[in-house]
Amino acid sequence: MTAVRGRPRSTEVDRAILAATERLLREHGYSGMSVESVAAEARVGKAAIYRRYRDKADLAVAALVALREVGEVPDSGDTRADLAELVRRLRRTFDGVGMPLIGTLLAEERRNPELLERFRERAVASGRAQGRAVLSRARERGELRPGADLELALDMLAGSYIARHLAGRRAGRDWAERVADAVVRSVARDNARPAAARPRP
Repeated sequence: MTAVRGRPRSTEVDRAILAATERLLREHGYSGMSVESVAAEARVGKAAIYRRYRDKADLAVAALVALREVGEVPDSGDTRADLAELVRRLRRTFDGVGMPLIGTLLAEERRNPELLERFRERAVASGRAQGRAVLSRARERGELRPGADLELALDMLAGSYIARHLAGRRAGRDWAERVADAVVRSVARDNARPAAARPRP
């Protein structure tokens, strides 16, 4: 999003534009959404949108990125606990409208590849960087086996939710911890201490 000079922007207008974009994406998809329809839904002029976003793709990606829960990289010293926290954030982002809107990105990939590419740059890359930081600290502590595929481990963190969603299975209360355990076991040294058993609801 391009920086805007002059008087400060209204945060209420910002929120209204992003909320309207999210609703229209969810109801009509990317092809059925337009800057004009967002302006009408948000009750703002098109100029207010173009002061904030370069084009329709920029606006759609901003609405998707706004759904993503952000925070500092967890650093408790416990690799499993830190990965579980990242998985919980991912789940809260995807639950509800997150997955349908991600579906919009994938459905539009052939016709509008820049939409998915911008989302990768603004949201996916930063999320993976956080997971990579957690695993890199674990490697520095000597917890991971030499040559462990950290990028594949990151794929497993996000992929576990997507696969479960597609299978129509609900994630239990301890699901994030179980995913973190599985990921750590896939990259840990053979003599790494196993995770303590956790009671399941």
